[in-house]
Amino acid sequence: MSTLVTTRKSRRAMLAEVVLLDLPTPESISLWESGEAAGLMALSFGSAYDDGARWAEHFAVLRAPQRDQSVPPRVFLDHGQIRWHGWAVQLTAYKAAPLDADEQARLIEIANE
Repeated sequence: MSTLVTTRKSRRAMLAEVVLLDLPTPESISLWESGEAAGLMALSFGSAYDDGARWAEHFAVLRAPQRDQSVPPRVFLDHGQIRWHGWAVQLTAYKAAPLDADEQARLIEIANE
């Protein structure tokens, strides 16, 4: 049996850890104990980007946000690897990105059709 499995805290204990931290509560929490995603804990903050960023800062893994190509554009939380009590932690969050001048001009053009 791998070290990861023998040192991983239970799902119940991890939920307690999340609640006990003085950080924003995630919108959803998913923990996988078996299958391809075994050992993954996903914390989703939806559009509460700043809440997710606080978690990434807590683990000292916050990176520059990643911008997508949707209209309106959004930026997504990007973070380094998080290992916490034997779990690999994934944080997800996004927020609207400000329109650059070209995007704004394009949308004005479309709106005026």
